[in-house]
Amino acid sequence: MDNNIGLSDSHRFGKAVSLSKDKNFFHKPRPARLESIFLSNSFQNNPFKDYLNYNFNFEIQTELNWSSKCQNLLPYRTNDKPNSLLPFVKLMVLATFTGLHDLHCENILYIKNEGLVTPVPIDIETILFNNISLGDTALIPSSIAIEKFGFQPNIVNNFFMNNLESLMDMFYFESTKLIEKLPLMWDFLEENIVNEPIRIILKPTLDYYRAMEDKEMNIIDLYDEEKFQLMNSDIPYFFSYMGDQNIYYFDSPDTITKTKSKSITSNTDYLIRDKSFFIDKDRTCELLQVSLLQILKNYNQKNDIEFESKFLSVRANSKHLFVETENFIIESDDF
Repeated sequence: MDNNIGLSDSHRFGKAVSLSKDKNFFHKPRPARLESIFLSNSFQNNPFKDYLNYNFNFEIQTELNWSSKCQNLLPYRTNDKPNSLLPFVKLMVLATFTGLHDLHCENILYIKNEGLVTPVPIDIETILFNNISLGDTALIPSSIAIEKFGFQPNIVNNFFMNNLESLMDMFYFESTKLIEKLPLMWDFLEENIVNEPIRIILKPTLDYYRAMEDKEMNIIDLYDEEKFQLMNSDIPYFFSYMGDQNIYYFDSPDTITKTKSKSITSNTDYLIRDKSFFIDKDRTCELLQVSLLQILKNYNQKNDIEFESKFLSVRANSKHLFVETENFIIESDDF
């Protein structure tokens, strides 16, 4: 295995992603069962891969001692321009309602899938994030996402700006379909990843790099567990598990321990979603409304916009906002 320093941030006392000598596989210093759900055919009746309509099968193996072997997808990427909204909208919807985030430009590849340019997540370790909307996924421009996680959005903005009505219409329709599948998706995750570590991101990676440059580490507020990892020249790495309210980290290369800082364990933003979200129609409906408004605010290029589509009626200007669907009405004097 080549020791390709720089292929990822350093975690767990200097461990990082490396590329095999034949360049066919990436070796990751963590399990990759979540990637396997999205990218391989290892699971039967997989509602995630079925919903995204991914027809490829990439080799992914989780090995002992928190390591994995993942097929190199880079040779399969395409530079073609997007030719359909649907693959993008499906990923946006799935990420929003299953709490999948950290989908910045380095974690997305564009691959041809049944003739369509399709965004494919290649570094999946943050599913079930508790406090998330579409704007937090990094799949659309969002000052919130940039502030929280320190990255720029990755989807071609002009493609969405030129198709705003269809984008909103399709996002609404696909969301209503996926919401009905959420209980099934929860059951699938509970069966297959209950012992899989799920990464918890406390601060943007850029903040950690800034802290490392400051010898006193006073440039941002840090927990003791973060300082400990930074002093080992690692980007702090925390994780939890489905059904577990604790947050963990490595205090030695092979020893996992619970965080003790009360501000970490008491912050509900850091907790993993439980089953109640997946079966609560009021919460998913609220999330749908917030996400539709984020799309409208990010991609509307007009002072006044008004349209009637198959599923939506939208009127918005600087003084008033009105969005109507068969399930709800959003009205506000602040847009």
